[in-house]
Amino acid sequence: MSYCFLCLFRADKAASGLAFRIPQLWKALADSGEDVYLIINQSLFDKTLSNNISLNIKKKVYIIPDIIDFKIDSLFLVPPILLYLVTIKKITKFHLTIGGAYFIKYIKLLSKISSEEIQIHTSIGSKNLEMLVGNDFNSKYYQLHENLLRDSYKIDCLYPTSGFPEFQNKCIQSPGSFSWKYDTTSIENLIFNKNKNYNILFCSTLIPQKNYRLAIDGYKKLVSIPDIKELDEIPKLVIVAPSIPDKLMTEIQLFNKGEVGHILLEKYENIDKLLKDSYIFLSLQDYDNYPSQSLIEAMAHGCSVIATNFGDTSKIVKVNYNNYLIEKDVSELVDAMIKLLFKKPFINYDNINYILNNHTVQQYAEYFKNNFIRNEAYNS
Repeated sequence: MSYCFLCLFRADKAASGLAFRIPQLWKALADSGEDVYLIINQSLFDKTLSNNISLNIKKKVYIIPDIIDFKIDSLFLVPPILLYLVTIKKITKFHLTIGGAYFIKYIKLLSKISSEEIQIHTSIGSKNLEMLVGNDFNSKYYQLHENLLRDSYKIDCLYPTSGFPEFQNKCIQSPGSFSWKYDTTSIENLIFNKNKNYNILFCSTLIPQKNYRLAIDGYKKLVSIPDIKELDEIPKLVIVAPSIPDKLMTEIQLFNKGEVGHILLEKYENIDKLLKDSYIFLSLQDYDNYPSQSLIEAMAHGCSVIATNFGDTSKIVKVNYNNYLIEKDVSELVDAMIKLLFKKPFINYDNINYILNNHTVQQYAEYFKNNFIRNEAYNS
């Protein structure tokens, strides 16, 4: 049965985990032999698929340029493509996310014109509409998503369906998210050195909700403990962030002149090597970080995780796998770091296997195929 994803997102201007994952979901389905199509804009295609797609399945991709203006290009080019797919390819199921929601009315019009019953599906990567729209219920963004949920026949929910009580009868909870950068094969083929180094990795935008201050203060307290000098190597705190405020940069430079401890600043393009080499990964968010993209990738690279215990985080951060769940507290963070550091750095294969068994794009594609494309596992 033919199926089409419509995902339009200006990937060179911002970041969206959901927008980045949809192209990879499409690819996994196409690679498995499903007759699936994708309408995507150029910048998102370049970010997710340009170096990782065969010519055979690329024939089913329709790329919208970002040349004139992202929205203008889409409004001109998407309707004729949709008309072609409905009337010629006889596609009657469309999955709309992000910018795809702008074409709900047009698809409903095509359904009337063609006398075909067209189903609209969507995916939601937030726990509820409040989280989705940042509590701004007067915004156009809220209205767009409310319309999308109301007009969708089925809704793929990353979180429990109870967050959308009005639409719960058409919501299906997914088995969990996946990394848009690493599929099963790439995780299995990761090559590590015999041991990891002592580095503690913090990768995030430096906003208060990510608690970068907790990471820095915890590290400073850690290296002030006399016993830390007994380690074979003094751990470094590695911060990966798109930008560093001047005040924080000055603070870090001053700290690095001290006798013990060092805070390194790294570029995001080095994240793969940093994840491979680093022992501890900090995920200190103020909100539910399940299933966080960064957590999945850190665990897939054999890092041990220290995470703040919010929401469903414990579903992925398993304390019996040499991980720690803490409250937002410096002393708890330091205690967890000490316990890990005095075990000596190791590759956390329990975390790697957990991701391979629970959070791969291939597993997600199988769930999606059964519930949304073939309807085998769906009860309305």
